[in-house]
This record gives sequence, structure tokens and C-alpha cells, in this order.
Amino acid sequence: SRCITIHGTDSMLVSGNVCYRHLGHGLFLEDSVEQNNIIENNLIFGTQHGTLIMSDMKIDWCKEDFPANVTSACDELSSYWLTHPNNDVTGNSAAGGENHGFMYVFAQMPLTSSYEAQKTIQKVLNYTLKYTPIKKFYDNVAHSNVRGVFFDSKISTGRLEEEGGIPENGIDQEEPDYDPRDPPGDGNEIGRAH
Repeated sequence: SRCITIHGTDSMLVSGNVCYRHLGHGLFLEDSVEQNNIIENNLIFGTQHGTLIMSDMKIDWCKEDFPANVTSACDELSSYWLTHPNNDVTGNSAAGGENHGFMYVFAQMPLTSSYEAQKTIQKVLNYTLKYTPIKKFYDNVAHSNVRGVFFDSKISTGRLEEEGGIPENGIDQEEPDYDPRDPPGDGNEIGRAH
């Protein structure tokens, strides 16, 4: 499963890789904390559904493992699963995948083991990703996928009441709310007099 996983890592170069017929998300930013990575000139093709997390799975597979009220959180497979906007993503190709070529999707707070770590180092604060501008995304190509580029759903943290019981890494299909700002802030400046 997976071709490349970037887990809790910043400032990494991922360049010139070829991924073919792998299961689950291809290039996977795992915890919504990974930043300042350079993801360039990679080719990912033949991305197939996997079984590790809800977003990898086909809906029919989710129905076997999860309650019916959360199966809509499945089937968001992507060749490039981009969970933090503060990365350079340039010159990449996604072809022939079973769903998305590129998907930008953000969590309200860090996921998996990064949740506890970020409480200490506070590099990625809760509820800030939707205000963080995309650092760089250009010269990328998606073709022969079900969808090319998808943007602006939320990854469930599995910890918030408003997520309706969707386990961590399922997709919480809400209205789009990406609202990039410079500086990103936490959104508390809304409604303040300037």
C-alpha cells in the first residue's frame, strides 16, 4: 500500500519517482502537519483502491467495516493526497487512477501521532489549515483518472463532535470553507474592526 508516505516530516525533497499500480493514496501527506516539502517531477499512475483508511476504500468495502451513516466518508482515493497547503507541488503527473489525480483536503487539527506532538511543539495549530494559502501548485498534469483535481473537503479527526462519528481519515463532506489569508491566522480576525 502507498508509494510514498511523508509522515510528520518537513523540508523533504520528493523528486523523480515513478509509482505504478499501488494500493491506496500514492503520495500521502499523512497527518496534516507536513510542510515546506518539495514534491516535483513525479509520475504516479494506476492508483487503485486500498483498505488501510476510509478514504482509500470503495464505498462497498466500507459498508462491510463501518456503520451506514459514515460510508459517505469513503472512496476519495487520490494519487496525490495533499493534506497541508504549505508545500511546493510542481511538474507532477497523475494518470489512470481509480479516482482523483490530485486532492487537497485538510483536517481541523493534526492527525494520528502528530496530534499529541503538535500540542508540545505547536508548529501546526488547530483550525488553521483552511486559512493557509497554497504555497505552490503548478505544471501538474492529471489525465485518465475519474477526476483530475479535487479541492476543499475535510479529513475527519475522529475527535470532534461536529464530525458526526466519522472515524479518523474519513472524509467529512461539508460545504467548502477554504479561506486562505496572509498571514494564515486562526480565523478569529473575522468581524473585528480594522
